[in-house]
Amino acid sequence: MKKHVWCLLGFCFFLGACETESEAWMPDEKPDDFNFSLHFGYGAQNELNTFEDTFTKDLIEDGQVTTEMVLTDEEMERIYTNMREADVLGVSDNTEGSTCSDPHHSYQLVLQADGEEFRDSWNTSCETEATTRWESFMDFLVSDIIEPRPEYQALPEPTGGYD
Repeated sequence: MKKHVWCLLGFCFFLGACETESEAWMPDEKPDDFNFSLHFGYGAQNELNTFEDTFTKDLIEDGQVTTEMVLTDEEMERIYTNMREADVLGVSDNTEGSTCSDPHHSYQLVLQADGEEFRDSWNTSCETEATTRWESFMDFLVSDIIEPRPEYQALPEPTGGYD
């Protein structure tokens, strides 16, 4: 019985010691210099850019439109926490898998935090645990942060669609 208890404790210690890439690089608390530029969607045509306080919406057949979008400190805190939990730094390393589709969402990210800069790009053409976690983050970002804002709601609706 003691052997099983020690094995269980050792396993728990091992799990606790395993950090995601984001948790290892991104501090627990949001640094003052946290900013990002995230291109997303089909062809990565939408962009939320907190460096420049802008949002660019893909209007498909009608090009793109950009508006000012200044996020609150609370929104930035929520985004940072959710981005860290989604393991943003490990997504592109884990994008191969099954359930491949086209068209698919693409991402380009420039992330600044704690004096460091991270750049990466990936797509979600194939479903993996990492891309599923990232898509949950994107649902939060779009539904809870971007779409409720009046400046987003004032933008025109896209025309056309993607095949």
